[in-house]
Amino acid sequence: PFIDGPDTDNLLFYKKSLFTLVETNVIATNLRDINEYVLYLDESIGSDTSFIYVYVSHLKAGNDFQNANQRTLEATALKNYINNRSNGEHFIVSGDFNVYDADENAYQALLSYGLPLNDPIDQQGEWHNNSYYADIHTQSTRTSNLSDGGSIGGMDDRFDFILISDDLLDGSLSYVNNSYQSFGQDGQHFNLSFNGSGNEVVPNYINTALYNMSDHLPVIMELRYDPSVSSLKENTDNKSPKLLAIKDLLGRTVSPKQNGFQFHIYDNGKVEKKLIVY
Repeated sequence: PFIDGPDTDNLLFYKKSLFTLVETNVIATNLRDINEYVLYLDESIGSDTSFIYVYVSHLKAGNDFQNANQRTLEATALKNYINNRSNGEHFIVSGDFNVYDADENAYQALLSYGLPLNDPIDQQGEWHNNSYYADIHTQSTRTSNLSDGGSIGGMDDRFDFILISDDLLDGSLSYVNNSYQSFGQDGQHFNLSFNGSGNEVVPNYINTALYNMSDHLPVIMELRYDPSVSSLKENTDNKSPKLLAIKDLLGRTVSPKQNGFQFHIYDNGKVEKKLIVY
């Protein structure tokens, strides 16, 4: 059912052959509604029916204190609602968060306040206008104005996210490792438009369609359903390694914004040597 909110609106599309929609609810904020959609996976009907709680949001835009504070209030309203959800499982929180870096209070509230949520790719940093994160940026696909009024400036922000609860990391319904991506993002469009040729991961006609469709790229991920996996079983194959530290050649902890060789150290013991140049 379409719910017409006070500002821009949200929708969920799903396959009726796979899911049954149980209920929809509205979480009101001062600017826009946040929408909740509760579904269950038809294949899982039985003693361990897999319900999924999907939240779609569009937080306040703007890179100043007042707008950031409004985003925090909206994120807190969402988490207050989720935290009071009885018997909730499989939480997916998605949308255009309009956050500029991982230190923003709104983003941290979504991750850590009450029910923990996870960034499936664990790419937390200062995303705005930072070429280090060029392969996960989602906005803007344009450097010049189109008639739809979308934002311009080229690809230099990570505004769009899908966050998931802990039980989607290691249960019967779980995140497929490495499936999360900014669709069409080849990492070669920092501060550039998606119009025309030269995209390394999609054909030219898809690249142009992304440009015309929106000033944002879609964010996608895959979930796998395996009824043989217990929700309590740890499935390490489905977990993305967590970045623990970034070191320079002298062993000092550094920021990814610095130039030169760096060592990325992960919680699974993996160490990657990277050359960051920009």
